[in-house]
Amino acid sequence: MSMVERGEAEDAGTCRLNVKLGNRVWRAVLDSQGRVASEEMTILRNRVRP
Repeated sequence: MSMVERGEAEDAGTCRLNVKLGNRVWRAVLDSQGRVASEEMTILRNRVRP
């Protein structure tokens, strides 16, 4: 699953990407030139379902 959000107001010209693969989520903010301005990788824990 992936999602792209375009920045508005003071974030205009940027995009935020969220890519989920299995238990990992990669998030990045792209600047107006399409370069990665910041990024992070998160590993999700298994959730206990009731």
